[in-house]
Formats: sequence, structure tokens, C-alpha cells
Amino acid sequence: MIVTYDDASGRAPVHVHLEERMYSMVLDAVPLICVEIALFAARGLYLARRRVEPAAGCLWIMGGRIEKWEHLDAAATRVLERESGLCIPSTKFIPVPGPPVRNFWPRRNQPPQENGVDCLSFLFAYELDFEQAVFAANHLSPEDCSLEEGLSVYSWEDIASGSFHTTVKDYAARVNSLLSHTR
Repeated sequence: MIVTYDDASGRAPVHVHLEERMYSMVLDAVPLICVEIALFAARGLYLARRRVEPAAGCLWIMGGRIEKWEHLDAAATRVLERESGLCIPSTKFIPVPGPPVRNFWPRRNQPPQENGVDCLSFLFAYELDFEQAVFAANHLSPEDCSLEEGLSVYSWEDIASGSFHTTVKDYAARVNSLLSHTR
């Protein structure tokens, strides 16, 4: 569980756009704080192939960085809508127990790509119904996801025993464990 002390209540968020060179320097200096949303059904986890770094070419869940002053669950709502078109209220997300996951990626989307990126990710889960799954599959962000393969559900067993990224395997195990305790 993440406890947020909001001493900035009532303060309007300050949105700053950094030039690409400046943003690259930030990525070289500090970790990104991200949210990842594990969309699931009873039979498994929905994954899409990433088109951009980090993790380009990998089957992955929806995710992205949080913005300053943004609560983690609000970031999950924003990121999921950007990547899938789904607008899910933040109160519907299930915070997945366990520590945030830290990935050190050797490549990133911003130049210089070879400098990589350090991401600290908080995991949320949401169970898609059939209509939401169809909607999300038809509204994937072409910037983020491969539209050729789309959004597909992979069984818990296939993820555990298959050649998926270690983080995806960890996420699947954590979500599946959460489900087994709540059902």
C-alpha cells in the first residue's frame, strides 16, 4: 500500500515541458516513477507487444510515467486511457500488493537511446469484461503498441512457463495470487 501525504491540496499542478535535451539529462540522472496496469480476465493477463523503448518488441502490460503532483491511481487512469482508449475511474483499480518493481532498461525511447532508463513501477490491476477487452483491442495506441498483434489474453500458466520477460512473469504471478485470495 502506498500512503500519500497531500500537502499540496488545492494547489494547481505545474505542467512543465522540457526540451528533449533537458529531458534526456533528467533520464540520465534520476529514475522514472511509473504505473503499470495489469488488465486481466479469469483465464489470464492481457498483453500487447510494445513498439517503443524501453521493452520494444516485448509483450507487456499498459504503463507509463506519473506526472508531478499526480496520485498513482489517477496516473493509472490517464495512462490506460492513452494506451487503450478505456476510461476507468481510479477507484476501480486494485493496487497489487508487493514492492514496486525496478527495471534497469539498456535502451530508452529518448536520445541517446543507449543510455537506458531506470524505472520504478507501481502495479495496479483491473478485470476487463468482454466489451471492454474488445474496445481496448480496437483502440490501442499505435505509438505504443503493435497493432498487428493487438491485445491478447495469455493464460497464467503460459506466462509462468513461457519465454516472457521476468517482470511480466512477476506481475502475472502477483495478480494471479491476488485473485486466488479474493475469489
